[in-house]
Amino acid sequence: FKLNLSSEDLSNIITDVIQRCQPQIEESQVTVSTVYDPDLPLLKIDRQRLEQVFTNLIINATQAMLNSGQYPEERELSLQTSITPVPEETAPQKAGRPEEVTITIADTGPGIPADARQQIFEPFFTTKARGTGLGLTVARRIIEEHKGTIKIDSDEGKGTRFVITLPIQREATS
Repeated sequence: FKLNLSSEDLSNIITDVIQRCQPQIEESQVTVSTVYDPDLPLLKIDRQRLEQVFTNLIINATQAMLNSGQYPEERELSLQTSITPVPEETAPQKAGRPEEVTITIADTGPGIPADARQQIFEPFFTTKARGTGLGLTVARRIIEEHKGTIKIDSDEGKGTRFVITLPIQREATS
């Protein structure tokens, strides 16, 4: 598929998705917190596709916390954005270190078992009774189409963290 790129404010996109997911968030009795980097530049991204990724991750997290039978006061979802330098091994020395945006979506759910973590992005792999197993496969593809990465970090019994990075294309200033 082709991306429909435009200059977008990532914080606005995440805020809109949280608003749209409000019914599921309330039903799951999840507390949401956000921390946005105030210096985030506009990104050349496909707004609709990224909304799809964030919606998927937020809904997955709220469902995981609800289904784990945790008490509502333990159900927390945090979304954070920051600007980080690109690690040197992935970006050889260029004039001025390139930067990327890191989006972290973390929950206090049951975590994902190690064996499931290996397969989580594979098509048709699901741990849900009525899941298709395509949500995270599609999410990864969308992030990769944006030249970004999506990684999972999960501790059983403590929660799951998805870390997404997206490149920043700064306008050349002369």
